[in-house]
This record gives sequence, C-alpha cells and structure tokens, in this order.
Amino acid sequence: MQKSFVSKNPNIKGKVVVGVCTLDRKTQTKPMQQIIKSMSAFGEFEMITFGNDTIFNKKVEDWPICDVLISFFTSGFPSQKAEEYCSLRKPFMLNDVPFQKNLLSRERVYTILRENNIPAPQHIIFRDPSEYPDSEQELVESEDYIEIHYQKK
Repeated sequence: MQKSFVSKNPNIKGKVVVGVCTLDRKTQTKPMQQIIKSMSAFGEFEMITFGNDTIFNKKVEDWPICDVLISFFTSGFPSQKAEEYCSLRKPFMLNDVPFQKNLLSRERVYTILRENNIPAPQHIIFRDPSEYPDSEQELVESEDYIEIHYQKK
C-alpha cells in the first residue's frame, strides 16, 4: 500500500504544496502561468502564489506554508525576506534562494564557473573606481579592443 504524502501545510492533505514566491509581474507571465497550469494538471501539487501583497505587506511568519518553493529574483524583489522564509519554513527550494544573489555579480558568476572548471568565454573584469575606490585599474578604450590594467580584450 502506497503511503500518502503529508504536507507541512496543515490545510492541504495528500498533495505537495508548491509556493511560487515571485512578484506579480513575474507570476503573471505566460511562461510562469504555463508552469503553474502544467504542475496543477498532475493533481499531486497544490500551487500557491504568494504575490505582491504577501511578499511586501506580511511578515514571513504569515506567508503560506509550502513544501517546495519556486522563487525568482527580479528588481524590487525583497530577496532577504525570501531567505528568511526559507530559514524559517525550510521548504525544498527548486532554485537556491540565498545563492541567487551571486547571479547579480558578473565577477562572482565567473569565479563560480572557474572554481567548478566550467568553460567561460574570454572576459575581463573592470571595477569602476566610483564603486571601488581602492581599485588601481586603468581603462583604455580603443575601436578594436579595451585594455584594463595592461590586459587587452
């Protein structure tokens, strides 16, 4: 006899509760609507969208309880609150919420690729002196190349 799934959410029996924690503008896109519709069609998943009101106006303790979390960073998204929710509720994360902030830094992405022996296109990193006052990089721009700290690309 197959054992039924017990959700963390006490209001939903026998289904895996999947929380979609994204801003409304992301949740309402055709691709995201198709994902939600496809997953719902299986009958094994209860899809819950958190939405702007929940994300911005409620404490993470009051967010819906889910077993699995889908969360995408977009500009204006309070990723710190999503991280707090994950620490509190410990859902299975389809995409690692705390790790997503690494994607905001091209330099960090290239470092991660290098650390994992993943080929990356030839690149060079320039640290803007207005953001990195201690940086001693020199930038030379030409029609055919740029040179940063004596490296041409």
